[in-house]
Amino acid sequence: LMEGDKFFSTGQLQLKSIEMMVDEINSQRCGVVVDGKRYGIELTTYGDDSSKDKVGAIVENGMLPIRNSTSIDASFWLGPYSSGLTGKISPHANATNTILVAGGAASTPVFRDNPTIFGTFPPTSKYLAQAIK
Repeated sequence: LMEGDKFFSTGQLQLKSIEMMVDEINSQRCGVVVDGKRYGIELTTYGDDSSKDKVGAIVENGMLPIRNSTSIDASFWLGPYSSGLTGKISPHANATNTILVAGGAASTPVFRDNPTIFGTFPPTSKYLAQAIK
């Protein structure tokens, strides 16, 4: 992201919190335990330049690890910081049965019929649910 980008601040905050989480898990908790063995977490990021086309290219060119592949075993992905960008990756995550944590997405279509996609914001279809009740 460039400093002038619409979501620069949001993206930077999300990236920093993820980096802090990885550091905490690796340095303070000595990684994660899977089947009795400890593993460190490695964070790989890709710049999308706030472009749906670039997110699509990342997916189409196989830059994302596929769960249970022979080269990289990713248990989950952390999605881009907006609904529009996450919408480009969510069908691929769902098709490969990979969990995608969509930290910045809220658009209902990102999650509809995609059981492997999880958000940290309520979907937009629920924004006014309490007010209507």
